[in-house]
Amino acid sequence: MIQCTAVTLLPAPAYITELATPERPAHAGHVACELGEHDGDHAQLLWTEDERDGAVWARWNTASTRIEFRLWCGTLTDNRDEACGLFKDHPAGHSWQVTDPPAKRSERFCHTSTPTYTRGASALQSTPRPFLLDHVAR
Repeated sequence: MIQCTAVTLLPAPAYITELATPERPAHAGHVACELGEHDGDHAQLLWTEDERDGAVWARWNTASTRIEFRLWCGTLTDNRDEACGLFKDHPAGHSWQVTDPPAKRSERFCHTSTPTYTRGASALQSTPRPFLLDHVAR
């Protein structure tokens, strides 16, 4: 199963941008969906929460982006040597069934910018910086 190619910009949280200075700017970052081709919300793992048996994920769709904790899927491969690295009740295949899109599917590049946040004398300012994103067409 081919991996979903959805990408979105995850803004820096407000508490980070409040601490930003020209010497230490806060950067937004792009997240890429880790699920197999699917309908519905996209997801990328941000960090694990092993003591809670899960992880924190960036989830998004065309209307919104959110950060949420989800329990691990827990399904094991047939020979029981690998657990699924996705969240419980995820769409599409398990993590071992999902493969990155091959390089030959890369058909074009899109140019976008990643905001850099700095606190100015009077207001928080956003300064775009170039970011080249390899866009894989479905």
